[in-house]
Amino acid sequence: MSESTLSPDDLEETLLKVAEKDTAAIESLTVMAGCYRAKDMPSEIKSLLTDNLNIIIDDVAHSSENPILRELILELAAAGFDSMLMRDALASASRHVHADFPDPAGLIQALGIFDVGVNIRNVRRRWDVFSILTENSIVWHSSYGIGRISEIDSFSDLVYIRFRNRERFNVVQAMMTLSIAKQDSFATALISDEKSSFNAKQSLEEFDRRLAQSFVPPLDNPAGAAEAILVPDRTNLKTFLAWRSGGEADGVTKKTLQKREWNEARALEELKTCLKDAGAIVASERDAEAMLKIFSFEATKPLSRFVFSECLATLWSMCSDRAWIEAMMKGLPKDTLAWSDEGTFIELTCKLPARLVPHWLYASAVAQGNDWLLNTITTLPLRFWPMAEKILPELELTTNDLFTVVHEKLRRKNGSADAAVWIWQQQTEESLAVFSNSSIVFKILTFPVKGEFIKARKQLLKLLMENQDFQRALMGDGSDKGIDKFVKIIKSSMALSQGEQQSLLVKIVRIYPGAAEIVADRKKVVARRPLPKLTSFPSYEERRLELEEIANQKIPKNSAAIAHARSYGDLRENAEYKAAKDEQRYLMARRGELENGLKEVMVTDFSDVRVLDAVVPGCTVELLIGGTDTEKYSILGLWDSAPEQNILSYETPLGKALIGKKVGDIFTTPQNKTAEVKNISKLSSEIQKSLEIPEE
Repeated sequence: MSESTLSPDDLEETLLKVAEKDTAAIESLTVMAGCYRAKDMPSEIKSLLTDNLNIIIDDVAHSSENPILRELILELAAAGFDSMLMRDALASASRHVHADFPDPAGLIQALGIFDVGVNIRNVRRRWDVFSILTENSIVWHSSYGIGRISEIDSFSDLVYIRFRNRERFNVVQAMMTLSIAKQDSFATALISDEKSSFNAKQSLEEFDRRLAQSFVPPLDNPAGAAEAILVPDRTNLKTFLAWRSGGEADGVTKKTLQKREWNEARALEELKTCLKDAGAIVASERDAEAMLKIFSFEATKPLSRFVFSECLATLWSMCSDRAWIEAMMKGLPKDTLAWSDEGTFIELTCKLPARLVPHWLYASAVAQGNDWLLNTITTLPLRFWPMAEKILPELELTTNDLFTVVHEKLRRKNGSADAAVWIWQQQTEESLAVFSNSSIVFKILTFPVKGEFIKARKQLLKLLMENQDFQRALMGDGSDKGIDKFVKIIKSSMALSQGEQQSLLVKIVRIYPGAAEIVADRKKVVARRPLPKLTSFPSYEERRLELEEIANQKIPKNSAAIAHARSYGDLRENAEYKAAKDEQRYLMARRGELENGLKEVMVTDFSDVRVLDAVVPGCTVELLIGGTDTEKYSILGLWDSAPEQNILSYETPLGKALIGKKVGDIFTTPQNKTAEVKNISKLSSEIQKSLEIPEE
């Protein structure tokens, strides 16, 4: 687009003509906006556009349907001009231009139109890519190279592309990371015509320009795409590199691609291939700079995380002098994905070949520090722990350092089954003492696990059910207090089935026959009748008033809104009508819910509740949670929840768990924490006063 900026005075005059829908003025403004695609718009120009945007877009729907105005809106977006009115117009344009797309709202979300965190220039970039995103299109990806779209699943918003392997992208990833070749472009012709030859004497500048402009968005650096297209099908690497460097070339050839050395790799996938045949690595300063460049480039890309970890671990294993790698890692981005969170690190470690894991752990310690490594080891599946132990001396660490971290995590009850099994395997006085608090094991067993973590959970459960030494440790070597606590936890544990509970209780008596009385002290279970539907007067009144407002105000207002929206016509594209109908469905459902609830519930102030030895609605209960924290909760009626005041409805998960519990009972809370009932008392006078029913 040619350079055609407007002075502020000319712009004001042009805007006046735009207000009159002058086509020439709109086109002139579009050309001006195009001048700012690659540079910032002057503040004076931006201010004028902001003040007059409602003139340009006086009707969002009309602006999106008018192709000339729509082009102006898109060009303003490319220039970085942003406002909510602009985004409204873009959303309307999306619905109009892509009317055949099965999920219009999903497309608007994928384009990032209403996401203020997405720069409006990136919205325009996504728009351009999506506009030519079709099956069989040729694409360029900086990590995967040249590929072809094999399938677009518009219902699940997924794009499948055949590179060397078939890769899957969601629509947002596709729009942000792909450049798509235009139909009948220079690039498409090169790739599609297998008989086309390469002339090493052609202008490099002209070739790059034509290739870059073949893609949407244009390629910033077409060199990688040029090599992927030309080598080895149309020329060999030597000729290609000579042409790009301006040196002498031997002409057109189709010799087999000469293999690159590891330090010539341009991307991590290529480095991975080169390292397979490399010997011991000695790196120069230039090599280190090259490696830092490609590792940094792909360090934050989700699709490159696996090859990142494998290449780094492989390099580490092949170098005797690793100082250059350590220096390189210090230059990596702070948000490198491999170490961004525990889940990603575990995923990468589990995918690595076993021979590379120690090198990966060592390199990660250098990158993140020894404390980070010790904490992270405790999150790994158990099979990796021996590998980690072997590298500890090289990091000037010991098994005791790891034990200290694991012990602290278990003490705080946020350790894993893998950590518990490892601690038990140490068989030291300190490790056995960890299990004197039996609730640690039961807490761990309530955690859901999957994948490689299932094995350690099974091992821990097997220790609990079959290993007498382990059982003795959990019972404090047979003390009455230890046995009593163990028995109570078994009976209330959600981690064991009823059969496992009974089996374990029998085994306790076999180990300690004198514990039979403690084990046999089963509390008589009385079938509890369903609780009546009770609530306090304030809660009842709140819902009654809500019902009145819905019936007398909101529903009539909504009916009027539906009638008003119908007057616009064409209900298929009538957003106001759809919104009003959605509100109508909600109001009708809520009215029915309130009417039924108010008919069934009984109002009470809980003043007649007799608080004896069990938790009932209308009492306060004191809990000891996790052996350290004390909390008081007041249990009230069906609609009486105020979590900020520790007031719970008896229908909440914790309320249900508490009803019927007695002082001394130990149970597992819905948050998988072990809790003991310490005291049950009447409601406080303040709460009781707030529940009073006013006299008629």
